[in-house]
Amino acid sequence: MAQHKFLGLMRWELEENLNLPLLAFLVASAIVATMVNYNFGSPYREYTRLYYSSGTVFLISSLVAGAFFARSFAGSIGRGTTKIVLSYPIKRSQLFLSKFLALFLVISAIYLPVFSVHVYVDGLAAFGPMVLLSLLGLLLQLSLIHI
Repeated sequence: MAQHKFLGLMRWELEENLNLPLLAFLVASAIVATMVNYNFGSPYREYTRLYYSSGTVFLISSLVAGAFFARSFAGSIGRGTTKIVLSYPIKRSQLFLSKFLALFLVISAIYLPVFSVHVYVDGLAAFGPMVLLSLLGLLLQLSLIHI
């Protein structure tokens, strides 16, 4: 029963805060983040390019995630929907965790594939140590940005 409430809260968060223009902005920001430092036609395919471009991905993903998380939390408090939801038998921790997890999963689902395609375009080994460390860093940064 509690799991059903939690999934309902996550679905409500996705329906309320991730409509089409915002979702399109997320995808566009992910594409721009990976292509900013990309040198088209460059003859070398080294991990240095991944290193410099991943810094841009981390910066843009931090800004975008911060804006979306702040909009989600402040918007629901400003509209009064948090009071309505908390009037039901739901814990505050469940509400916070459902908002966080829903937005984290969406932002990760958008940024990780685009970053992975960037790795493939650079001709790097998909399971190389720098690639895996960069993906781990992206996940950690997205998960720790609002704690």
